[in-house]
Amino acid sequence: MRKAFCDSLLETAEKDESVILITNDLGFSVLEPFEQKFAKRFLNVGVAEQNMIGVAAGLALSAKKVFVYSIVPFVTMRCFEQIRNDICSANLPVVLVGVG
Repeated sequence: MRKAFCDSLLETAEKDESVILITNDLGFSVLEPFEQKFAKRFLNVGVAEQNMIGVAAGLALSAKKVFVYSIVPFVTMRCFEQIRNDICSANLPVVLVGVG
């Protein structure tokens, strides 16, 4: 499923230069093709889940199509307040992708 997601996102990013992928120190050889092909549109924020959501919100406010990729607890529970305040309250089009 992870590879299918990345393949689909690669295809989408080839057609749309506003697509950006953000992760927090993950990949497991799945995200590397995106990083290699679109290095300027790939952000690894490290172990900073709350910051990852803030960055995603800022990019979405700049007309970027943002995909945030992490394992489920990191993309939901660790940054719930930032999701609520930064993304949902502004009704921003950020896609959260939880795996594992």
